Amino acid sequence: MDPRTFACPALALFLACGHAQAVWITNFTSISPGVNGSASGVWREVTNPLSGAGSDSSFNVTLNAMNGGDVKAEDGSALTSRTDESFPWRDLNAGESFVYEGDTIGPLPIAVDLPFANGTNGDFINVETDSGSSSMIVIEFGALVRDPMLSFSDIDIGTTLAFTDSFSVVAQTSNLANAGNAVSNTMLPTTPPFDEEAAGSLQFSGSFSQLAFTITNNHPQNAENRTGFVVTTEFEPIPEPGTTVLVLGGLLLAGRRRR
Repeated sequence: MDPRTFACPALALFLACGHAQAVWITNFTSISPGVNGSASGVWREVTNPLSGAGSDSSFNVTLNAMNGGDVKAEDGSALTSRTDESFPWRDLNAGESFVYEGDTIGPLPIAVDLPFANGTNGDFINVETDSGSSSMIVIEFGALVRDPMLSFSDIDIGTTLAFTDSFSVVAQTSNLANAGNAVSNTMLPTTPPFDEEAAGSLQFSGSFSQLAFTITNNHPQNAENRTGFVVTTEFEPIPEPGTTVLVLGGLLLAGRRRR
C-alpha cells in the first residue's frame, strides 16, 4: 500500500471517519521564500466563504518546493504568494472586485464563474519553475485528509503537472488538458482573466497524508512558469493512525500511573 494513502476503516478501532461539513482549507501563515523554499500553516474550517474567515485547527500543513522550485514571497507584487485569504477560489458575485497578478479587477457588472470548485476565498503559495526544467512540490497535511481537492491558478503554456495519485478534473479553463495522472496547458487562449494560462480544480478520492507532484516547464519562449496552489476538503482532518496510537497509548499509560 502506498504510505501516503490510508483507508478510513483502519481507524475504526479508535475513531469514526470524518463527516461532511464546512469546507476546510490550507491556511498558510508563514513563507520561507526562495529556491527550494516552503510555506507552513494550519487547516482552517471556513465559516465565511466570501472572506475565507474561520476557525484554525491544531493540524499543521506544509508546502515544500524541491528540485529548484522557487517559492515567491508575499511582497505585494504581481508574482506574490498570498496568506491573507484574498484569492477567490470560487465564483464571483456582481459588484465584487479582486486582485489578479497585481491588478484590481472590478467591480464586476455581472456574476462571473471562475474555474475552481472550492467555493471559498483562501490563500495560495506561488511557485516558480524555470523554463526547460522541472521542480517538485510536496504538500504535507499533518493529518489524514479525506477526498482532498487541489486547485491551481496560472499554468503557463507548455507546462505540465504530473501527480503520483489519480484524480478527477472537476473544474477547469478550456485550455487545460488531462492525460492519465497529469494536466497541462494546451496553448489555446481561454477567457479573461486567465487568457493563455490554465487553471482548475482536481479531486482526489480516498484519505491522504500528503500530495506530491512534479512541475515541468517547456515554455516555447523560455518563460518561467508561476502557479499558485491551495487544498480544500469537505471533511474534517483527523489524526494519522500512528498519531492516534501514540495518543491512546499515552492516555492508557497515564491511567495506569494514576492507579
